[in-house]
Amino acid sequence: PTLIGQNGLEEDIKITTEIVKINGEYSSSQNHAQKKQIKYLENMYGIYKKNLHYFKKKMKDFILNVSPYNGGFNVVVELNIHCDEIKFALDLFNETKIIIYPIGCFEVRDMVEIEKRNLQFRLSLAEDSKNFKPKVNQFRRFINQYAS
Repeated sequence: PTLIGQNGLEEDIKITTEIVKINGEYSSSQNHAQKKQIKYLENMYGIYKKNLHYFKKKMKDFILNVSPYNGGFNVVVELNIHCDEIKFALDLFNETKIIIYPIGCFEVRDMVEIEKRNLQFRLSLAEDSKNFKPKVNQFRRFINQYAS
């Protein structure tokens, strides 16, 4: 699942497929397959870092915190938007078809407590930048309307 659509899941499947291919190859071609996989992963992580940089740049007026990026393809974001995060996520989806997973979805807490805090969600960076950037722009427009 991704913050922004289906492409992140497709990337996960591609990675898993490549890993299975590497593990299934014979040792004589394993070195070549590993080099190919390393190059692929380096490219992907480069895209993830660029996506995170773009998100931070576009959302700088609202960002309170972003968890450290140490690899992988997710970070946790806290925005200076005080809201019922479940309602916010539903409104966002209904209006824009952008999917976010609020941190409250992953917590065992009283929902009243969750409703009284800033918006926190898992941001997936696993999407091609050409798709990620327009969705971040759309997310920003939604936030601007929501905050006003």
